[in-house]
Formats: sequence, C-alpha cells, structure tokens
Amino acid sequence: MAMQYKVTASELKERYFTCERCGAFGEVQFHAIGEGGWVQESFFVEDAEQRAATQAADALQVDAERVIGMIRCPACKQRPKGAFTGAYLRVGLPTLLGLVAIFYGGAGLVMVAALCGGVAAWLLFRELKRLGRANRAMVYKLTKPAPEAKPEKAYKPLRPAKPSQSPRPATAPVAPLRTSAPEIVRPRGPEDGPGFLK
Repeated sequence: MAMQYKVTASELKERYFTCERCGAFGEVQFHAIGEGGWVQESFFVEDAEQRAATQAADALQVDAERVIGMIRCPACKQRPKGAFTGAYLRVGLPTLLGLVAIFYGGAGLVMVAALCGGVAAWLLFRELKRLGRANRAMVYKLTKPAPEAKPEKAYKPLRPAKPSQSPRPATAPVAPLRTSAPEIVRPRGPEDGPGFLK
C-alpha cells in the first residue's frame, strides 16, 4: 500500500510593517499557517514526504503575505487598501460557479453546484481564520511619521482704495501770477534839472 503524506507548517513570523495610509512603521509579529496537499508515494514520485514539506513551506509563505495584508495599523486604525480583494475573489469565484450551475445547468449539475458550494464554504472558513490571526497580530516599535508643517498663509496685497463716486466741485483755472524784477528808483539830484521839462 502506497503511503500518503500531508504536512501542515505553523510558524510565528516577524516582519517589518509599514502602513501605506499614514506612513507609520515598525515590526509585526503574527501567526502563519501553511497546509500542503496530499502527496502519495509512487514509483515516479521520489521522496513524497519531502515534497509535502516543501508544499507546506510554500503555503506558509503565501499565508504570511496574505495575513500581513490584512493587519490593521495601530496608528490610523485602517487596513491596507484592497485588504480583502483577494479574499473576495477566492470565495466569490466558486460561489458564482455554483450559482450558474444551479440556475442554468438544471438538475444535471446539482452535484457540481454542491461541490462549488462546499469549496466556497471551506475557503470562507480559511479567510475568516486568516482575518482572526491578522487581528491578533502584535505591532511593536511603532514609529509614527512627523506631521507635515502647514504652509504659511499667503497674505494678499492690499488693494488700492476705490475712488469716491461723489462728483468733485468744478474749480476755475487760476492764471499764474507774473512777476518782474523791481524797478530801482534813484533819487533826483541838482544836475538832473527840473523834472517837469522831461
């Protein structure tokens, strides 16, 4: 009888953590689980146990990346953008296939719809367990980014006062005064003679 091997790896991971929303960074510690598939010994498959262990190690790394993508930042209390996009796709695809099989396949595809429903339920369970491990993750040595300095308020230059709308009184032009050099009057002497003869 051929032997079958299935390995489940579990490890406490420590990674660097950076929040893409607020920029806080630190170190995070969380639990990752990797479960490999069944590997059967045969003439063509050598060292089936080692291959099962390799599958579990690869699944462990995938799980770690998915868990860290769901961790909520302690600083801004937000999860990364698109934290649940992959989970929605993984659970939604078999669910959609099962619904299509029910509504358009008739009685002949009932088993297919049931199989898709079972796969979707199993994947949903895994995603919820992964979310629980992400919520229990420990973020320490958290460093919050310094707040950005607010730019100084630009003051607008003062606008010139608008001219008054009241009409100004009309004034007549004033002619400039003409000035001339003063005339010097010399006193009359005896040599000038009588003034009336001039």
